[in-house]
Amino acid sequence: MPFYDYECKDCGTTFTEEETFEEHERRRNLKCPECGSRKTRQLVPAVYVQTSKKS
Repeated sequence: MPFYDYECKDCGTTFTEEETFEEHERRRNLKCPECGSRKTRQLVPAVYVQTSKKS
């Protein structure tokens, strides 16, 4: 199951949730574990790509 990173818009806490693809597609309003707010947004993770050839 994939992990998704979120940030609370009220207190700034970042947290990670393990969600199935179905759960993530439904975009349920996640509750901040710190302050309980439902004003959260998904963070876009950094992408790391490794190739077999030198660039």
